[in-house]
Amino acid sequence: MFKQSNLNKPYFITISLREGRDLMSFFASDCTSTEEKKSRNRFLWAEGEEKKHWDDFFVAVNKNIEKIKINYGFKNFIIGVFNKERHLLKMFGEKNIVENFQKKHNINTGDSWNHKKVGTTAVDNVLKSGRSEVVLGDEHQSDVLKSWYTAAFPIFDFQNKMLGAMSFISFSKEEFNEILPAVNESIENIKNQLKMKKLEAELDEKNRFEEAIANQVSEGIIFIDKNAVVKFINKAGAKILKVDLEDSIGRHIKEIVDFRPVILNVLESGKGYVDKEFFLKSKGELLHFIKSATVIKDDNGNIKGVLDTFREIKRVKKMVNVMTGAQANFCFDDIIGESEEINKSKRIAGIAAESDSNVLITGKTGTGKELFAQSIHRASGRQDGPFLAINCSALPMKLIESELFGYVEGSFTGASKGGRPGKFEMANGGTIFLDEIGEMPLNMQVKLLRVIQERKLMRIGGSELIPIDVRIIAATNKDLSKEVEKNNFRGDLYYRLNVLNINIPELKNRGNDIRLLANHFLSIFADKLNKDITGFTEKAMHYLENKSWPGNVRELENCVERLVNFAQDDLISYKDIVNFQHGQNEKEEKTNEKNNLTAEKKLSKEILSLNEMEAEYIKRVLSVCDNNVSEAARRLGVSRTTIYKNIN
Repeated sequence: MFKQSNLNKPYFITISLREGRDLMSFFASDCTSTEEKKSRNRFLWAEGEEKKHWDDFFVAVNKNIEKIKINYGFKNFIIGVFNKERHLLKMFGEKNIVENFQKKHNINTGDSWNHKKVGTTAVDNVLKSGRSEVVLGDEHQSDVLKSWYTAAFPIFDFQNKMLGAMSFISFSKEEFNEILPAVNESIENIKNQLKMKKLEAELDEKNRFEEAIANQVSEGIIFIDKNAVVKFINKAGAKILKVDLEDSIGRHIKEIVDFRPVILNVLESGKGYVDKEFFLKSKGELLHFIKSATVIKDDNGNIKGVLDTFREIKRVKKMVNVMTGAQANFCFDDIIGESEEINKSKRIAGIAAESDSNVLITGKTGTGKELFAQSIHRASGRQDGPFLAINCSALPMKLIESELFGYVEGSFTGASKGGRPGKFEMANGGTIFLDEIGEMPLNMQVKLLRVIQERKLMRIGGSELIPIDVRIIAATNKDLSKEVEKNNFRGDLYYRLNVLNINIPELKNRGNDIRLLANHFLSIFADKLNKDITGFTEKAMHYLENKSWPGNVRELENCVERLVNFAQDDLISYKDIVNFQHGQNEKEEKTNEKNNLTAEKKLSKEILSLNEMEAEYIKRVLSVCDNNVSEAARRLGVSRTTIYKNIN
């Protein structure tokens, strides 16, 4: 006796037979008209998931019928499957028997039996009760069906929703009783096959879902089993390693790459790692990764494999550069001016943007050298790469090499764990702007020259030569040719940098550009400070145009911002400028007086040696020069070496 299953998953069949009965029934005659058949067939089949359930069910039924015929030699039987509206969905059996049966009883796929004419059948009872029914021979009400020995059972999906019924029909009582065990076995087989089909479908969907996720990420992912056989690799991983994805599956990891994979060390040691940097040579190239490896173990602690994730360092650097703002924000349209001098500089800068040669920008402090450097980068083929600006005069002597070229772990006291890439590595694929290049110490000039020549660098404490692809734009407020003559700057480095030279004119030599710039800055700061100021009086503008502006554009910008802050009227007047300048002069005088008094008090408290006095005075001058070593050396009339000697 079959019991109804209590499974609650998407689609299965359940069967139960009344005690003392043999098995299932199903059919009746008198079909609907031909026109009704044609109309109904258009709506016979369920769509989507339910239709798929029926298709899988039919495959399982057909497979088990063939087993019955082979194992028992019985062929004189028919199986019919109905939906819950009593429409015939499919008939199974020997072809000639099915055809004769359909012809005799005028029954075809899509037909519905008229139980009012033939009486209640086993199928009717099943669809009403949800339980299996058996109707044998004379138990049928219709004479047409009295030669049938039938058993019917309900078909449920895995949510316990009835989909229809299935009927087994034999035309011999002896054969019906003899074949009953095979039918029982087939019922269980069908149920198990449908469960297995569902599990396979769910597993396949899960695998496809996980594979889609793995292939969506930009990181490389590879999994090897305990024998180092590749079980999975995603598209990004295959692309990074330059291997064929399909061909890699099922092969030993050493067979798909031409280097010893680090993942093998993890498999042997059983110890993984997180975000570790690696350099690997493959097919003549240096692969640079950030990798993490996780050891997979079973419940007993036995190693089952290793999951390895890896990222190309260039992707990591790109993300870091975006997050830290290592990008150019200005373009040529941001360079305000119409004078012949500034237009000449812009023309040369435009030529530089179309080239990948090194550029040397010269000009006084505040003329806008970085503005030109950013504009060149934005208009070049490297515009999507990083733009890193470095002020060479602001880098501490002891740290300048590590800042520019990076270091490996343990290379010196205080070195970060895992090491650190330098600015040149971070600028890879883009542009590095070396501002105040004239302040770079001679020993660093040698190393910079080597990097420019070889297009490779080695981190402090490292052994790997790292290839770089960086466009160099340097800037200085000095005449480097004269610095070369004084042996303050290497001639070979100067010639390497000075391929394309752009000189930025001083503001006092740019004529009407002062008016354009003053109005431009006024518009920006008036809007920023929410001030209703429309311009300058003509006298005020005349004053601005005739000022020498030693600080150039930067000084003018600073001046306009201060004037906007203090202005009370809709026009900035000459009086506003005079009051501002008077306040500035008084403030500077008081500051200088205070500094002098402080120095005098300090000298009166202690007697210093001449060397100590010299060092103290040099530090004061450096402070006044905003720690600009070259400017301090110029004012004191000494070399930069003397300055460094006294401050270290």
